[in-house]
Parts: sequence; C-alpha cells; structure tokens
Amino acid sequence: MAVSQTLDCAPLGIKDFLRQIEAEAKELAEIQKDPRQVAQRYCSAYEQFQKNRQQNAEENTEENEALEPEAAEQQDPMMYRLIKADLEGHGQLLLSQKVVDELERFMQNQWRDLALGKSIKFNRAMIIPSKDLINGEICDLKFPAGDEILNFRSPYLNSNGMCISKNKHVPDALDPNGKPLVGVVVVNDETRERIAQRIEAMRAAGIETDEVVPAETESERQGRDFDGDTIGTERASIYPNFTVEVRRRNLPENAYAPIKKEEKASFPPDKPFEEIAIFMSDSISVGTINNHATAIEALESEIDLLKEYGTLSQKLEYVKTVGDRYNQLIAQENNRRNPIPIKARYRDYIIQFAEIANSTQLTPDLVDQALLLNRQMYHDMVGEAGYQNQIAVDIFKSNRAPNLDVVKENSRLLHRPVDYIKDKKQHDVFLESGISTNGLSPRELIIQLVNEIYEANPLESRPTVQFRDLFSPIYTEEQLKRAEAAKMKFDELFNAASIQNQRLKTETGPILKITTQKGTEVEISNLTQYKHPALFGDKGELKKFGERQNNLNIKLVENKKGFHQKTHRWKVLAEVEGGKNEDGSSKFLTLGTLCQHSRQTLKSSLNEEVIKKIQSGEGLLSPNVAVEVASPLSQRQVKLMFAKAYDFLAEFNSSIPEDQKRAMAAACWHLGTNRGFEEKSLDEEDAGSHQEYKISNFSFAAFPDEVIEQLKQLQFTKLTVTGINAAESNQHFGREWNTDEKLPVQIQVRQDLPPEHPRYNRPLVFVEEKEFAPIESRSAHLPIGTKALATVNPDPGHTIQVQLNDPRINTPIQIGKVQQHSFADRAFRGEQASLTIAFVKPEPIPVIKLGNQVVGELDKASINILEKAGRLVDGKTIDVTLNSRGKGFGSHIIATTSMGNSFRLNKLSKPFWERTFNNQKATVTVGFKERSPEPAILMEGKVLGVLTQKESKEALSKAGKLVEGQTFQNAALTSNSTTATIAVDPESVEYPETWTKLIQTEQKLQSASPLIEASRMFRTKLTQLPTLLFTKEDYEWKTASGEVKEQPALGLSVDKR
Repeated sequence: MAVSQTLDCAPLGIKDFLRQIEAEAKELAEIQKDPRQVAQRYCSAYEQFQKNRQQNAEENTEENEALEPEAAEQQDPMMYRLIKADLEGHGQLLLSQKVVDELERFMQNQWRDLALGKSIKFNRAMIIPSKDLINGEICDLKFPAGDEILNFRSPYLNSNGMCISKNKHVPDALDPNGKPLVGVVVVNDETRERIAQRIEAMRAAGIETDEVVPAETESERQGRDFDGDTIGTERASIYPNFTVEVRRRNLPENAYAPIKKEEKASFPPDKPFEEIAIFMSDSISVGTINNHATAIEALESEIDLLKEYGTLSQKLEYVKTVGDRYNQLIAQENNRRNPIPIKARYRDYIIQFAEIANSTQLTPDLVDQALLLNRQMYHDMVGEAGYQNQIAVDIFKSNRAPNLDVVKENSRLLHRPVDYIKDKKQHDVFLESGISTNGLSPRELIIQLVNEIYEANPLESRPTVQFRDLFSPIYTEEQLKRAEAAKMKFDELFNAASIQNQRLKTETGPILKITTQKGTEVEISNLTQYKHPALFGDKGELKKFGERQNNLNIKLVENKKGFHQKTHRWKVLAEVEGGKNEDGSSKFLTLGTLCQHSRQTLKSSLNEEVIKKIQSGEGLLSPNVAVEVASPLSQRQVKLMFAKAYDFLAEFNSSIPEDQKRAMAAACWHLGTNRGFEEKSLDEEDAGSHQEYKISNFSFAAFPDEVIEQLKQLQFTKLTVTGINAAESNQHFGREWNTDEKLPVQIQVRQDLPPEHPRYNRPLVFVEEKEFAPIESRSAHLPIGTKALATVNPDPGHTIQVQLNDPRINTPIQIGKVQQHSFADRAFRGEQASLTIAFVKPEPIPVIKLGNQVVGELDKASINILEKAGRLVDGKTIDVTLNSRGKGFGSHIIATTSMGNSFRLNKLSKPFWERTFNNQKATVTVGFKERSPEPAILMEGKVLGVLTQKESKEALSKAGKLVEGQTFQNAALTSNSTTATIAVDPESVEYPETWTKLIQTEQKLQSASPLIEASRMFRTKLTQLPTLLFTKEDYEWKTASGEVKEQPALGLSVDKR
C-alpha cells in the first residue's frame, strides 16, 4: 500500500524518504537510456503485478491502491508476451513505434509514481478484530513482538489516521492448524467505553496507570469497518523521523478534531431507481473534495517546513504573498456593489494576518505569529474537508450528499492553488517534462527532486517499413485482400473506441448533442466548466428537463484561451436569453468546447471563408439549433468498444485454417508495415522523405502467436546499404567482392562529422573495420554497435550508363526503369553490345470508372484478382460497396463485391479527392487508361530500359538519333550500382553491451528559479547528515624529522553539502 497520501501530513518525516527516492530516480534515468533495460523492467513489473493479483485474488480489495488504474492500463497481456519473447530473442521490435509507445507509457507511470511518492509502500493486509488486543496494540506476525508498527488505512483523511501500535502476537492470527493466517493483520476493536471500563478496573485493583480515554480510538481514527478493509503496516524503526513526526502530530494539542461519521441515510421509498443510481455514481464529488483536502494539507505542511528550514527573507516573502491575497478577499467583502463575504469561521484569521502583513515593520516575531495564524486556519480547514470527504466516500451507501459549496468557498480563501494536484494527471507528464509545482510542501519537494533528475530522453523509434522483413511475403493476393478487408473493419471499430477513450481524458461531465438546421449533428463537451445559464441554475446545478432551453442560437469560435485550449481547437458560444451587451447587441457566453471528432466532421463541410471567420473570432452563427443533454460514455463502455474490436479479430483469426495462419499473419504484418516501401525506388534520395512510424494495432493483434514465433529467430538478416558509389566516403570503393566470402562487419554511427554531412548520424556498415556505406532508410536495421560475419553483394543497378560510339554524342546516355524489363538481374561492367531505339507503348493502366468518370487506378494485387476472376475486361460492370480510406496523398477507396471480395483504387482522380464514400453501393465499370509510347532501348530484341532522363533524350534528339530503329554498334554499358545487400550470418551476431542512440538529446538544464533554489536548500537540510566525531587509533603522523609514527587521532565526518 503506497504511503504517498500520508506524506503531506508529516512534513519533517519526508527526510526518511528523500534519499531513497533520489536513488530510485537516478536508477530510472539510467535505465531509460537503453530500451532493453526498459523492456526488462516492464516485464518484471508485469510479472510482479500478476503475482500480487493472484495473491490478492480472494481478498476484498475495496480500496486496493496497489492495482491502480495506471498500473492496470499498462498490463497488456499480448504486449507483455511479445516484449518478453523479443527480449529472449533478438530485440527485433523494441524500436517499433507500437512497442515504444507501450514502454513509454510504462516509464511515464514509473516516473509519475516516483514523483508522487507511490514507490514507497507498506505491507498490505486485511484486518480482523481481536478481544486480546487493547487500543494501541496490533498483531502482525511478519514483525517481532514488541516492535512499534506504523499502520494506516485508505482512504487516508489526515494524520489522525496514521497509528503507531505495539506489536503483540495473539492466537487470533493463527488458523485452526496453528499456522499464521496469510494476508491478515489482527487489530484491536476497543471502544472508548471499554477503554474507560478497563482503566477504572485497573485503578480499582490498585494498579497505577496514566492511560486516559482518547478523543478517538484507533478504530475510529482509521474508520475500520471489518468488512474486508485493508491497512498498510511497517516497522516504525525503518522510518524513525517519520515516526517522530507522526507521534508529534497525534499529540492531543496537535491532532485534528475527530471527524463526525454520520449515520447512513435511507432513500425515500418513492424515489425512482434511476435517480438513486445517478446520485450514487457521483464520483466527481469524491475526487473534488479529496483534491481540496490534499491541497489544504499541503499548504499547512508547507508552513511547518518554512518555519523549520526557511530563511527570514523567505518567510517575509511568504507573508507578503499571502497578505496580498487576503487583502483582495477583504476588498471583495467591502465592495458595496457586489460584496462577497468572507466565511465567518475563518474571517478573524484572515483579517489578523492581513493586519500583520500590512505592518510597516515586520519583525521576526510578527512573521512567526502570521505563520502560526495561517497554519491554524488551514488546520481547521483540514478537519472541515475531512468531514465532507467522509460523506463523499459514503455516497455509495447513503442518501447524504457532500456540500460542495463548502469546498468552493474554502478553496476561494486559499492563498494559492496547489498545481501538482491537477497537473499530475496531464497525459503528457513525464513524456517531455515533469509535474508542475508552485510551492514547497512535502510532496512538491519530492516532485521537484524527481523533476530535476528526470531526463526528457525518449526511447527511439524507427520507421515502420524497417520492420517489414519480420515476415517474408508468403501469402497469395487473395489472402492479402482478405486481410485488407479485416483490417478495414478492425480499424473502424478500434478508431471509434480510441476517439471515445481520448474524450475520457480531456472531457468531463455531460455532453450536449446539437442538430443544425442543415441536419449536421455535433457534440459539445466540458459544459460544467462554463455552466451557461441556458443549461445551469444559479447554484451551478444542471437544470431539469423542461427548465432548460431546447433551442439555442450558437456561435463557433476559435478556442484561443481558457480551458482545454490544447485539446479542443474550437469552442461554442450560446446566446443568453434576454442578455445584451453595452452596445445593444445580443450577449453570448461560452457554452462548452466542440468535440474534436465533431470539429473534423464540420470542418470538412465548411469553405475556407467560413473557417477564417471562426479563426478570427467573428465566428460562425447558427440560429435556433436543437439541443439535447446526454450522458458521456463511461470508462467501462469504452473498454467494451475496444473489446468489440479485438473480439472481431479473434473471430477473424479463428476463421483461418491452421496451415494458412502464418501466411495470413504475413499478409496482415505487411499491410501495417508496407508504408513507404513501394512509393519510392531504392535509389531515390530519402533524406527528406516523410516516414511513417506507426505499425497498426491490427498487425500485432491479428495473429500475435505467429508474430511471437517469428521473434525466436533473427529475421533481419539482409541489410541494404546505399551510396556505395561515393568514392570519397566508401573506403572499399572499386573493390570486387567475393559474394560467398563472410567478412567481419559492424554497425557504427559517425557523430564526429558536421551535421550537414550526408553520413552524419546515420547507421553505417563497416567492413573489416573500414567504412563502407550507410544503411538505406527502408532497409531492416540492427542496433548500433552490432558485430557479425556477413557477405557483401552489390545489387543490380536501377539505371545503366551507355557510352555510344557516335562522335555527335559526347556525354553518356542514361537508361532508366531497368528493373522493370528483361535484363533486371544483370550487372554490366563495361561490356559492349548493339543497341536499338524503339518507341514502345506501355501496357494500359486498368482503372475503375463511376459513370463516365475515372475513380482511380487498380493496384497490382487487385489487377491479378480481377484477371483470375475473368473480370479484367474493358466495359465489364461490377456491383460493389465503396468505402473511402486514408487522408491526403495516401487516400484510396476499397470496393467490395457482394461475395466479400475487395479491390483497391489508388491515385484517385481529382473529382474524388474530397469525396467520401461510406458503405455506398454503386455499379462501377472496368476501363483502361492508354499511355503514350516511350523511347526504349532494345538489346538482343528485348527491352533493356527506357530513356527517362531529359538530358539524354535531348542529346539524342539534337544529334538526330532519337528515331525509331536507330541502331548503335559497340555501345559500352555500365550499371549504376548504388546499393548492396549485406547478408548477415545469424549465428555470428554479437549485440553491443552499451546502447547507442542515433539522436543525442540535449539535456535540459533546470532553471534556477527562486522556487527551485529554495527547494534545493530545503531538501539539502532535510537530508543533511549530522557531523560526527570519531577516533582513529593508528593514524600515521609525520614528525618534523620526517619519521612516520602511528598515534591516536580525532576526526570529524562532515556532510560535503
């Protein structure tokens, strides 16, 4: 059980935890440098999680903090199996974006838990009562009898809930066979009445005792119910400073007033079940009040730390800052037009503090007096918040609601918000920066410590196409199309769930469904942040149906400031009924934020002029739109949406015969990793090309067993290097390679070169310790530092240089598209041949038409499928269902026949760029797009290649030789070979001990703000070791004569800080 929630209640006690947290943070920073270590930690955490869950399977973990939402979210069984298998194999997918995302989420939770103190845990056990124990006693058989035991129960309201009990072994901790009960701690259930009777009996028997009846028993302090409650226990001697602080806090003069626990209130018998369910599901109140209580405890403890370790100037600054806030509150109370009274219970504290802060001469005594005043006010507030928190916790069992007005009013009186409470839940925390803090409370000091050690050192990921070779293309075109249809359906289900999941993170409260006069349906969220009077009452409550407006005049504008600016680009204003601005125009107030998916839907239907109006602030006005309040999807409903997507994949997997699963797995894998593989030829410059990094969830989840099976052997054994024709950097330039000889190779990176150098920061293959060539960006990769034996095989060229035996043509002619014709596998090294020019008409391109318009071109697999089915015939009609997929350059259309077969249309015609098909039935026609003849070069009557280079065609044309049938005798041919294949022997591979990253991230220096400087000073004083005096009997003294003698000596051991 994590002790994080107790830290703000024992400020001076954190000195026991700071060094431990610092050591753990440094270890985490070191692990984060190597994805293999991160993956190992991930697997270990998952295995421990499963072990703990099994141990606690039969326990009632009503308040089980060990299985927190973050931990549960990261425990993906499929990803664990995959990462575990990859670690045991060759780490082939550790840099794929899917795995990197999983590991980054895991590390984010590790850093967040560490910063919030959740890594410090007590032993968790279920409690049972025993009459053999009295108040102040406990029985935990894990610890020796007589030890003092720290123990607390969650939810932890304040320091009253941390008890220090004496360990006493009793028979109730044993089962009928005399063995210790597993996962059980025995506690006392003594009431105040029984304590009074016991004390009276002792005194009547002549036994002297100084024991008195406490304001609260241990059971009352912890709210023990014995209905499956669990507590955390630890030996007090392990945390001596924390124990001293807890003991001081629980002295009668320092303890909080007992929290009154109300009797459970019944619901009226005529109350509808739906209203009861809504009332009991109010988790927002619980979270709001708990955060409020945490904030006050932090502010109270901050004063303790300031008094103990703060300088006079820091204390003066604190008094001035708080005084400014209290002067504002007093001014608001004295405002004659719109007075806001200060709560009577705290008014005297605030006025007295302000009077001190406004003094012309603030003496140290006055400063201490002000600190004491503010601490006492916060102390009282903690008790009030605890009462409301107790009601909120019981809302699931009782018809009694907490008073949120109390929380709202008390929050207004606080001199500052406690930023970390809100910021700790931000989705980007510990991905680029730590948790925001704005004070010096105990937990903020810990966060600041972890923030300083945290390095924004993200795990590297590689482009998707580099993982394509995990499978060979062993599938048929029919299998590929079937996989593509399954992917399309899965993506549809998964993306819908992802949209709703993102909304859970960025939207709260009910949503508003709007239908415009044109019939467009959109959703507005975060209504409770703005509480527009059309929907909410004067006290901030949502109006009942019939009381709120059903039609509104709304205006769409850019969300330039305020709530949710990063996640919601547009917000919605609504006209206030009867409201007018000073100029007489209609008054509009913010209604809520426009959901992102609604914005995308709406934006696609708006022209540029309207969008500019929205962005400028003028806005898009929609009058008299129908509105309907609705409940958002719950976390459980979103999980069911994801489950539906994966259930579909499970059905798809089970429908494939066992002997076809590996082939189908390969098809599914290539669907997710082919992006960028076919769009460019290997000899194209790729330095500035856009690379996709995301491997779709479909590729991993469709056939996970087959993917894991591939990880047992090294699949990335063929690396393609490029630029082998660069004489200035290829130290093997001109070498004739024996393609059967295995040579020692190593993957290295040149970071000593200037950044503008083409080989700077690129993985390079060194052969026999000499630089050879960089690995091509779409090739498979191995980690930098990897050593192996490999053969080097120069690849056939994609172009051929021809020196024609003609005096009018001085420059070599270049022939392209060599790989598409008859001599693709032949490498020319200066051989002479007879060449002929011929104008060859390329094969027409099969297309699909809708009416008389060409929709797009059929891809290669679709051509083969239609050809086999006898449907690749000009004018042939096919009844299909059309669905648009992708965006921008990668957009395409999938056409599915009534038999379930599908084909893909790429390179869409302009009329279909903006058009979207969604399960639209249509009759399409097969057609062919003719292409113009190309000037080709024939050798031995076969096409060698095509004249694609403009300069070559101009040179031939100027010489009058670009004519049909023109022959050139004794032309010298040389292949332009720019790439080579490095075939690695898997048995010889040695991976590096130290991981090297391509991109060296710059370390972010922590800005030396006054807050950070103060935090460092406080932390130094908290962890400073005492100066020790010691003796050394055999110290070597050197006399004046140079003689060395051993004599006793005194020494001082001083903390170097």
